[in-house]
Amino acid sequence: PGDITNIGVLQLGDGQFAEVRQEGNDNTSNVLQGAGDSRLLVTGVSSIDNRALVTQSGDNGTSLIEQAGDSNDARLVQLDGSSFNVSTIIQDGIRNTADVAQGGTGNQSTINQTGTGNMALVGQNAPLPSGVF
Repeated sequence: PGDITNIGVLQLGDGQFAEVRQEGNDNTSNVLQGAGDSRLLVTGVSSIDNRALVTQSGDNGTSLIEQAGDSNDARLVQLDGSSFNVSTIIQDGIRNTADVAQGGTGNQSTINQTGTGNMALVGQNAPLPSGVF
């Protein structure tokens, strides 16, 4: 397991769940969950220079980020008042990037990338944050 691993998790409110697992070198995870019944699982972040950023606020947000390979980036934002949102990002390969931001109610997003140099972007009633990575 990693050399320089940075993990920051802040959970507020009731019913929060977070599991973060990193392996390899220079990994970074930053998780913020607001009030509500949010759940998160970042796992399999293996190899070097992988990053995951997840911000959830509101009720019933669910997120799964799973990365393998080198230099993968994933960020997911489910905004305040965003009930019943579900998002899944699974990346395998090298230098993949995925961005998801969801607002409103009843949204669902799934990104599955394999290969090298892929990029995906999902909006759904919420602007993507800039300058996160």
